[in-house]
Amino acid sequence: MKKHRMLVQALFAAAALLSGIGALSSAALAADVTAMDVRMFAPIAGGAPNTAMFLTLNNSGSDDYEVIRAESDVAQAVELHTHVEENGVMKMRPVPSIRIPSHGHVELKPGGLHVMFIGLKKPLKTGSRVRVRLILDHGGSVTVMSPVVARPGMEQGAPEHGRHGHGANH
Repeated sequence: MKKHRMLVQALFAAAALLSGIGALSSAALAADVTAMDVRMFAPIAGGAPNTAMFLTLNNSGSDDYEVIRAESDVAQAVELHTHVEENGVMKMRPVPSIRIPSHGHVELKPGGLHVMFIGLKKPLKTGSRVRVRLILDHGGSVTVMSPVVARPGMEQGAPEHGRHGHGANH
């Protein structure tokens, strides 16, 4: 009976050690990916309760990564998106993932890849910060605090992000 208990304890210790190693390797993998130039546009006053986040993701590791989803508690849905031209009209479309090449980077920018926040739960004011978690395919994640910035052209009253057909064509 004593040998059986020692064997069970040894198995539990080995399982705990292996799960810890897995967590460490996921953390080490996620450490290869860093974010810079993070920003989120303030929503259009009186417009759709949506906005987008832009950033550059750098990968210092020897493996490619993919962002497979994004999470934040400020919106009903957070999706990875890109812009496509259809019949001369720019439209946003969801994408399943965003690839970050090994020893490279990917830029999420207006008119291209971005993180879309649909159905904001509360107004976002310029100067506030939003916590966003980017989930990676290799396990692990990258959490960013995105500042909310004024939308380019809004000082002239040109709501550029609201004119490209997101609405029902989503």
